[in-house]
Amino acid sequence: MKYITVLVLFFFGMVCTAQTPDYCVYLVTGNATIKAGNKRPVKLTRNAVVYKDQSIFLSNNAKVTLVNKDADYLVLNAAGEYKVADLHKNITKQPPGVTKKYFGVLWSQMVKSASSYEELLKSNKGGVMGGVTRGNDDCIAIIFPAGGLKTAADSFAVIWNRPDEDEEYLFNLYDNAGNQIIKQTVKDTQIIISLSAQLDGRQGKYFFKVSGKRFRACTSDATTLEITTRESELKLRLANTMASLNSEDFTVQLDFIDSLIKEKRTLLAAEIYKELVQKNAGDSFLSKSYLVFLTNYGFNKEAEAFSKTIIF
Repeated sequence: MKYITVLVLFFFGMVCTAQTPDYCVYLVTGNATIKAGNKRPVKLTRNAVVYKDQSIFLSNNAKVTLVNKDADYLVLNAAGEYKVADLHKNITKQPPGVTKKYFGVLWSQMVKSASSYEELLKSNKGGVMGGVTRGNDDCIAIIFPAGGLKTAADSFAVIWNRPDEDEEYLFNLYDNAGNQIIKQTVKDTQIIISLSAQLDGRQGKYFFKVSGKRFRACTSDATTLEITTRESELKLRLANTMASLNSEDFTVQLDFIDSLIKEKRTLLAAEIYKELVQKNAGDSFLSKSYLVFLTNYGFNKEAEAFSKTIIF
Protein backbone atom coordinates (compact mmCIF):
# COMPACT_ATOMS: atom_id res chain seq x y z
CA MET A 1 0.00 0.00 0.00
CA LYS A 2 2.89 2.34 0.83
CA TYR A 3 4.38 1.82 -2.65
CA ILE A 4 1.02 2.55 -4.30
CA THR A 5 0.79 5.82 -2.34
CA VAL A 6 4.29 6.79 -3.41
CA LEU A 7 3.45 6.07 -7.06
CA VAL A 8 0.24 8.11 -6.86
CA LEU A 9 2.12 11.04 -5.37
CA PHE A 10 4.81 10.71 -8.05
CA PHE A 11 2.33 10.78 -10.94
CA PHE A 12 0.39 13.63 -9.31
CA GLY A 13 3.63 15.57 -9.09
CA MET A 14 4.31 14.86 -12.79
CA VAL A 15 0.87 16.18 -13.75
CA CYS A 16 1.37 19.37 -11.72
CA THR A 17 4.78 19.91 -13.26
CA ALA A 18 3.41 19.43 -16.76
CA GLN A 19 0.54 21.90 -16.37
CA THR A 20 0.52 24.85 -18.73
CA PRO A 21 1.82 28.06 -17.12
CA ASP A 22 -0.29 31.22 -17.06
CA TYR A 23 2.55 33.60 -17.96
CA CYS A 24 6.19 33.65 -18.94
CA VAL A 25 8.55 36.41 -17.84
CA TYR A 26 9.78 38.65 -20.63
CA LEU A 27 11.73 41.20 -18.61
CA VAL A 28 12.84 41.78 -15.01
CA THR A 29 14.60 44.86 -13.65
CA GLY A 30 15.35 45.42 -9.98
CA ASN A 31 14.54 43.03 -7.17
CA ALA A 32 11.56 40.73 -7.78
CA THR A 33 10.70 37.41 -6.13
CA ILE A 34 8.02 34.75 -6.56
CA LYS A 35 6.51 32.16 -4.22
CA ALA A 36 3.70 29.61 -4.08
CA GLY A 37 1.71 29.12 -0.86
CA ASN A 38 3.95 28.81 2.18
CA LYS A 39 7.06 28.03 0.17
CA ARG A 40 10.14 30.18 0.43
CA PRO A 41 10.26 33.01 -2.17
CA VAL A 42 12.85 32.72 -4.93
CA LYS A 43 14.31 35.32 -7.27
CA LEU A 44 12.20 35.95 -10.38
CA THR A 45 14.28 35.81 -13.54
CA ARG A 46 13.77 36.48 -17.21
CA ASN A 47 12.27 33.56 -19.22
CA ALA A 48 10.80 31.97 -16.08
CA VAL A 49 7.24 30.58 -16.18
CA VAL A 50 4.55 31.70 -13.74
CA TYR A 51 1.45 29.88 -12.46
CA LYS A 52 -1.82 31.20 -11.03
CA ASP A 53 -1.22 29.71 -7.58
CA GLN A 54 1.87 31.92 -7.14
CA SER A 55 2.45 35.47 -5.98
CA ILE A 56 5.02 37.99 -7.24
CA PHE A 57 6.70 40.50 -4.93
CA LEU A 58 8.36 43.69 -6.18
CA SER A 59 10.74 45.94 -4.28
CA ASN A 60 10.97 49.68 -4.92
CA ASN A 61 11.96 50.55 -8.52
CA ALA A 62 11.48 46.94 -9.69
CA LYS A 63 9.65 46.15 -12.92
CA VAL A 64 8.38 42.88 -14.40
CA THR A 65 6.83 42.29 -17.84
CA LEU A 66 4.74 39.12 -18.23
CA VAL A 67 3.40 37.52 -21.42
CA ASN A 68 0.42 35.16 -21.69
CA LYS A 69 -0.60 32.47 -24.19
CA ASP A 70 -2.42 35.03 -26.37
CA ALA A 71 0.82 37.04 -26.80
CA ASP A 72 -0.60 39.88 -24.68
CA TYR A 73 1.50 41.44 -21.96
CA LEU A 74 1.31 42.98 -18.50
CA VAL A 75 3.78 45.35 -16.82
CA LEU A 76 4.12 45.31 -13.01
CA ASN A 77 6.03 48.35 -11.73
CA ALA A 78 4.71 49.27 -8.29
CA ALA A 79 6.23 47.82 -5.13
CA GLY A 80 4.15 45.19 -3.36
CA GLU A 81 2.52 41.78 -3.78
CA TYR A 82 0.73 40.62 -6.95
CA LYS A 83 -1.42 37.49 -6.90
CA VAL A 84 -0.98 35.85 -10.29
CA ALA A 85 -4.59 34.59 -10.29
CA ASP A 86 -5.80 38.23 -10.38
CA LEU A 87 -3.42 39.58 -13.03
CA HIS A 88 -5.69 38.80 -16.00
CA LYS A 89 -7.87 41.78 -15.03
CA ASN A 90 -5.13 44.22 -16.08
CA ILE A 91 -3.68 42.53 -19.15
CA THR A 92 -2.82 44.77 -22.13
CA LYS A 93 -4.23 43.50 -25.42
CA GLN A 94 -1.42 43.69 -27.95
CA PRO A 95 -2.51 44.71 -31.48
CA PRO A 96 -1.48 42.48 -34.43
CA GLY A 97 2.07 43.14 -35.57
CA VAL A 98 5.75 42.33 -35.10
CA THR A 99 5.70 42.87 -31.31
CA LYS A 100 2.79 40.46 -30.86
CA LYS A 101 4.58 37.92 -33.06
CA TYR A 102 7.67 38.22 -30.85
CA PHE A 103 5.60 37.62 -27.72
CA GLY A 104 3.91 34.69 -29.50
CA VAL A 105 7.27 33.09 -30.27
CA LEU A 106 8.44 33.77 -26.70
CA TRP A 107 5.38 32.00 -25.28
CA SER A 108 5.40 29.03 -27.67
CA GLN A 109 9.13 28.45 -27.20
CA MET A 110 8.91 28.68 -23.41
CA VAL A 111 5.99 26.28 -23.18
CA LYS A 112 6.88 23.95 -26.07
CA SER A 113 10.08 24.58 -27.97
CA ALA A 114 9.83 24.07 -31.73
CA SER A 115 12.21 21.41 -33.05
CA SER A 116 12.28 22.67 -36.64
CA TYR A 117 11.68 25.67 -38.90
CA GLU A 118 8.39 24.14 -40.11
CA GLU A 119 7.16 23.52 -36.56
CA LEU A 120 8.02 27.10 -35.56
CA LEU A 121 5.98 28.49 -38.46
CA LYS A 122 3.09 26.14 -37.69
CA SER A 123 2.91 27.30 -34.08
CA ASN A 124 3.10 30.95 -35.18
CA LYS A 125 1.03 30.76 -38.36
CA GLY A 126 -0.95 33.58 -39.90
CA GLY A 127 -0.03 36.86 -41.53
CA VAL A 128 0.67 40.01 -39.59
CA MET A 129 -0.59 43.50 -40.17
CA GLY A 130 0.48 44.80 -43.54
CA GLY A 131 1.36 41.31 -44.72
CA VAL A 132 1.56 39.94 -48.23
CA THR A 133 -1.49 39.11 -50.34
CA ARG A 134 -0.81 35.90 -52.22
CA GLY A 135 -3.92 35.93 -54.38
CA ASN A 136 -5.15 33.19 -56.72
CA ASP A 137 -2.54 30.56 -57.52
CA ASP A 138 -4.12 30.05 -60.97
CA CYS A 139 -2.89 33.48 -62.05
CA ILE A 140 0.00 35.79 -61.15
CA ALA A 141 -0.01 37.20 -57.64
CA ILE A 142 2.65 39.51 -56.24
CA ILE A 143 4.37 38.04 -53.19
CA PHE A 144 6.59 41.07 -52.52
CA PRO A 145 6.20 43.98 -52.16
CA ALA A 146 2.72 44.55 -50.83
CA GLY A 147 0.98 47.52 -52.43
CA GLY A 148 2.03 50.98 -51.29
CA LEU A 149 5.65 50.15 -50.44
CA LYS A 150 7.75 53.22 -49.58
CA THR A 151 11.50 52.87 -49.91
CA ALA A 152 14.76 54.71 -50.49
CA ALA A 153 16.74 51.50 -51.01
CA ASP A 154 19.00 51.57 -54.06
CA SER A 155 17.66 48.20 -55.18
CA PHE A 156 14.93 45.79 -54.20
CA ALA A 157 13.30 42.62 -55.51
CA VAL A 158 9.81 42.20 -56.91
CA ILE A 159 8.68 38.59 -56.40
CA TRP A 160 5.60 36.77 -57.70
CA ASN A 161 4.20 33.25 -57.78
CA ARG A 162 4.57 30.80 -60.68
CA PRO A 163 1.23 29.57 -62.12
CA ASP A 164 2.98 27.83 -65.04
CA GLU A 165 6.38 26.13 -64.73
CA ASP A 166 7.30 26.87 -68.38
CA GLU A 167 6.11 30.45 -68.41
CA GLU A 168 8.14 33.57 -69.15
CA TYR A 169 6.94 36.90 -67.80
CA LEU A 170 6.72 40.53 -68.82
CA PHE A 171 7.49 43.04 -66.11
CA ASN A 172 6.18 46.56 -66.72
CA LEU A 173 6.82 49.56 -64.48
CA TYR A 174 4.98 52.84 -64.99
CA ASP A 175 5.20 56.27 -63.42
CA ASN A 176 2.16 57.81 -61.74
CA ALA A 177 1.04 59.33 -65.06
CA GLY A 178 1.01 55.93 -66.77
CA ASN A 179 4.24 56.37 -68.75
CA GLN A 180 6.12 53.11 -69.18
CA ILE A 181 9.54 53.24 -67.49
CA ILE A 182 10.63 49.58 -67.60
CA LYS A 183 9.57 46.76 -69.93
CA GLN A 184 11.52 43.56 -69.43
CA THR A 185 11.15 39.85 -70.17
CA VAL A 186 11.90 37.72 -67.11
CA LYS A 187 12.47 33.95 -67.03
CA ASP A 188 12.45 33.80 -63.24
CA THR A 189 9.71 34.79 -60.77
CA GLN A 190 11.53 37.86 -59.55
CA ILE A 191 13.30 40.94 -60.84
CA ILE A 192 15.73 43.30 -59.13
CA ILE A 193 14.84 46.98 -59.55
CA SER A 194 17.82 49.36 -59.41
CA LEU A 195 16.85 52.95 -58.64
CA SER A 196 20.14 54.38 -59.81
CA ALA A 197 20.47 52.32 -63.01
CA GLN A 198 16.85 52.00 -64.13
CA LEU A 199 15.09 54.99 -62.57
CA ASP A 200 18.01 57.43 -62.46
CA GLY A 201 17.38 57.78 -58.74
CA ARG A 202 14.09 59.60 -59.36
CA GLN A 203 11.69 59.86 -56.42
CA GLY A 204 7.95 59.68 -56.89
CA LYS A 205 5.07 57.25 -57.20
CA TYR A 206 5.06 54.26 -59.54
CA PHE A 207 3.08 51.10 -60.20
CA PHE A 208 3.93 47.80 -61.88
CA LYS A 209 2.27 44.74 -63.38
CA VAL A 210 3.53 41.25 -64.20
CA SER A 211 1.94 39.24 -67.02
CA GLY A 212 2.55 35.86 -68.62
CA LYS A 213 4.42 36.26 -71.91
CA ARG A 214 2.46 33.44 -73.56
CA PHE A 215 -0.80 33.93 -71.64
CA ARG A 216 -1.17 37.69 -71.41
CA ALA A 217 -4.71 37.38 -70.06
CA CYS A 218 -3.06 36.22 -66.86
CA THR A 219 -1.81 39.49 -65.36
CA SER A 220 -1.20 40.56 -61.79
CA ASP A 221 -3.10 43.43 -60.24
CA ALA A 222 -1.34 46.80 -60.42
CA THR A 223 0.91 47.23 -57.39
CA THR A 224 1.87 50.73 -56.27
CA LEU A 225 5.15 51.87 -54.73
CA GLU A 226 6.76 55.16 -53.79
CA ILE A 227 10.45 56.04 -54.03
CA THR A 228 11.34 58.42 -51.19
CA THR A 229 14.48 60.34 -50.20
CA ARG A 230 17.32 58.83 -48.22
CA GLU A 231 17.06 61.77 -45.83
CA SER A 232 13.56 60.68 -44.81
CA GLU A 233 14.80 57.21 -43.90
CA LEU A 234 17.84 58.57 -42.06
CA LYS A 235 15.51 60.63 -39.88
CA LEU A 236 13.48 57.52 -39.09
CA ARG A 237 16.65 55.59 -38.21
CA LEU A 238 17.73 58.39 -35.89
CA ALA A 239 14.34 58.34 -34.18
CA ASN A 240 14.71 54.60 -33.59
CA THR A 241 18.23 55.02 -32.19
CA MET A 242 17.10 57.67 -29.71
CA ALA A 243 14.02 55.71 -28.63
CA SER A 244 15.96 52.50 -27.94
CA LEU A 245 19.08 54.08 -26.42
CA ASN A 246 20.32 52.00 -23.47
CA SER A 247 17.11 49.95 -23.45
CA GLU A 248 17.18 46.17 -23.03
CA ASP A 249 13.47 46.03 -23.83
CA PHE A 250 13.16 44.80 -27.43
CA THR A 251 9.54 45.96 -27.58
CA VAL A 252 10.73 49.56 -27.98
CA GLN A 253 12.34 48.68 -31.31
CA LEU A 254 9.73 46.10 -32.28
CA ASP A 255 7.00 48.71 -31.82
CA PHE A 256 9.06 51.03 -34.02
CA ILE A 257 9.33 48.30 -36.67
CA ASP A 258 5.55 47.92 -36.48
CA SER A 259 5.16 51.66 -37.08
CA LEU A 260 7.38 51.40 -40.18
CA ILE A 261 5.25 48.56 -41.54
CA LYS A 262 2.11 50.62 -41.00
CA GLU A 263 3.77 53.34 -43.07
CA LYS A 264 4.53 50.72 -45.80
CA ARG A 265 8.30 50.98 -45.20
CA THR A 266 8.71 47.20 -45.12
CA LEU A 267 12.27 47.16 -46.49
CA LEU A 268 13.50 49.63 -43.87
CA ALA A 269 11.65 47.64 -41.20
CA ALA A 270 13.44 44.47 -42.37
CA GLU A 271 16.84 46.22 -42.26
CA ILE A 272 16.31 47.48 -38.70
CA TYR A 273 14.95 44.11 -37.56
CA LYS A 274 18.03 42.37 -39.01
CA GLU A 275 20.33 44.83 -37.21
CA LEU A 276 18.46 44.23 -33.93
CA VAL A 277 18.92 40.47 -34.30
CA GLN A 278 22.62 40.85 -35.14
CA LYS A 279 23.20 43.01 -32.05
CA ASN A 280 21.43 40.41 -29.88
CA ALA A 281 22.64 37.23 -31.54
CA GLY A 282 22.32 35.23 -28.32
CA ASP A 283 18.57 35.78 -28.00
CA SER A 284 16.93 32.75 -29.63
CA PHE A 285 13.41 34.14 -29.16
CA LEU A 286 14.29 37.28 -31.10
CA SER A 287 15.98 35.26 -33.86
CA LYS A 288 12.97 32.97 -34.23
CA SER A 289 10.50 35.86 -34.26
CA TYR A 290 12.63 37.49 -36.99
CA LEU A 291 12.42 34.24 -38.95
CA VAL A 292 8.61 34.34 -38.67
CA PHE A 293 8.67 37.98 -39.81
CA LEU A 294 10.74 37.14 -42.91
CA THR A 295 8.34 34.38 -43.90
CA ASN A 296 5.17 36.39 -43.27
CA TYR A 297 6.40 39.33 -45.35
CA GLY A 298 7.55 37.41 -48.40
CA PHE A 299 11.33 37.34 -47.74
CA ASN A 300 11.32 33.60 -48.45
CA LYS A 301 14.92 33.17 -49.62
CA GLU A 302 16.22 35.20 -46.69
CA ALA A 303 14.06 33.14 -44.32
CA GLU A 304 15.36 29.85 -45.71
CA ALA A 305 18.98 31.01 -45.39
CA PHE A 306 18.48 32.44 -41.89
CA SER A 307 16.70 29.29 -40.66
CA LYS A 308 19.94 27.36 -41.23
CA THR A 309 21.74 29.58 -38.67
CA ILE A 310 19.26 28.79 -35.88
CA ILE A 311 19.58 25.81 -33.56
CA PHE A 312 16.12 24.35 -32.88
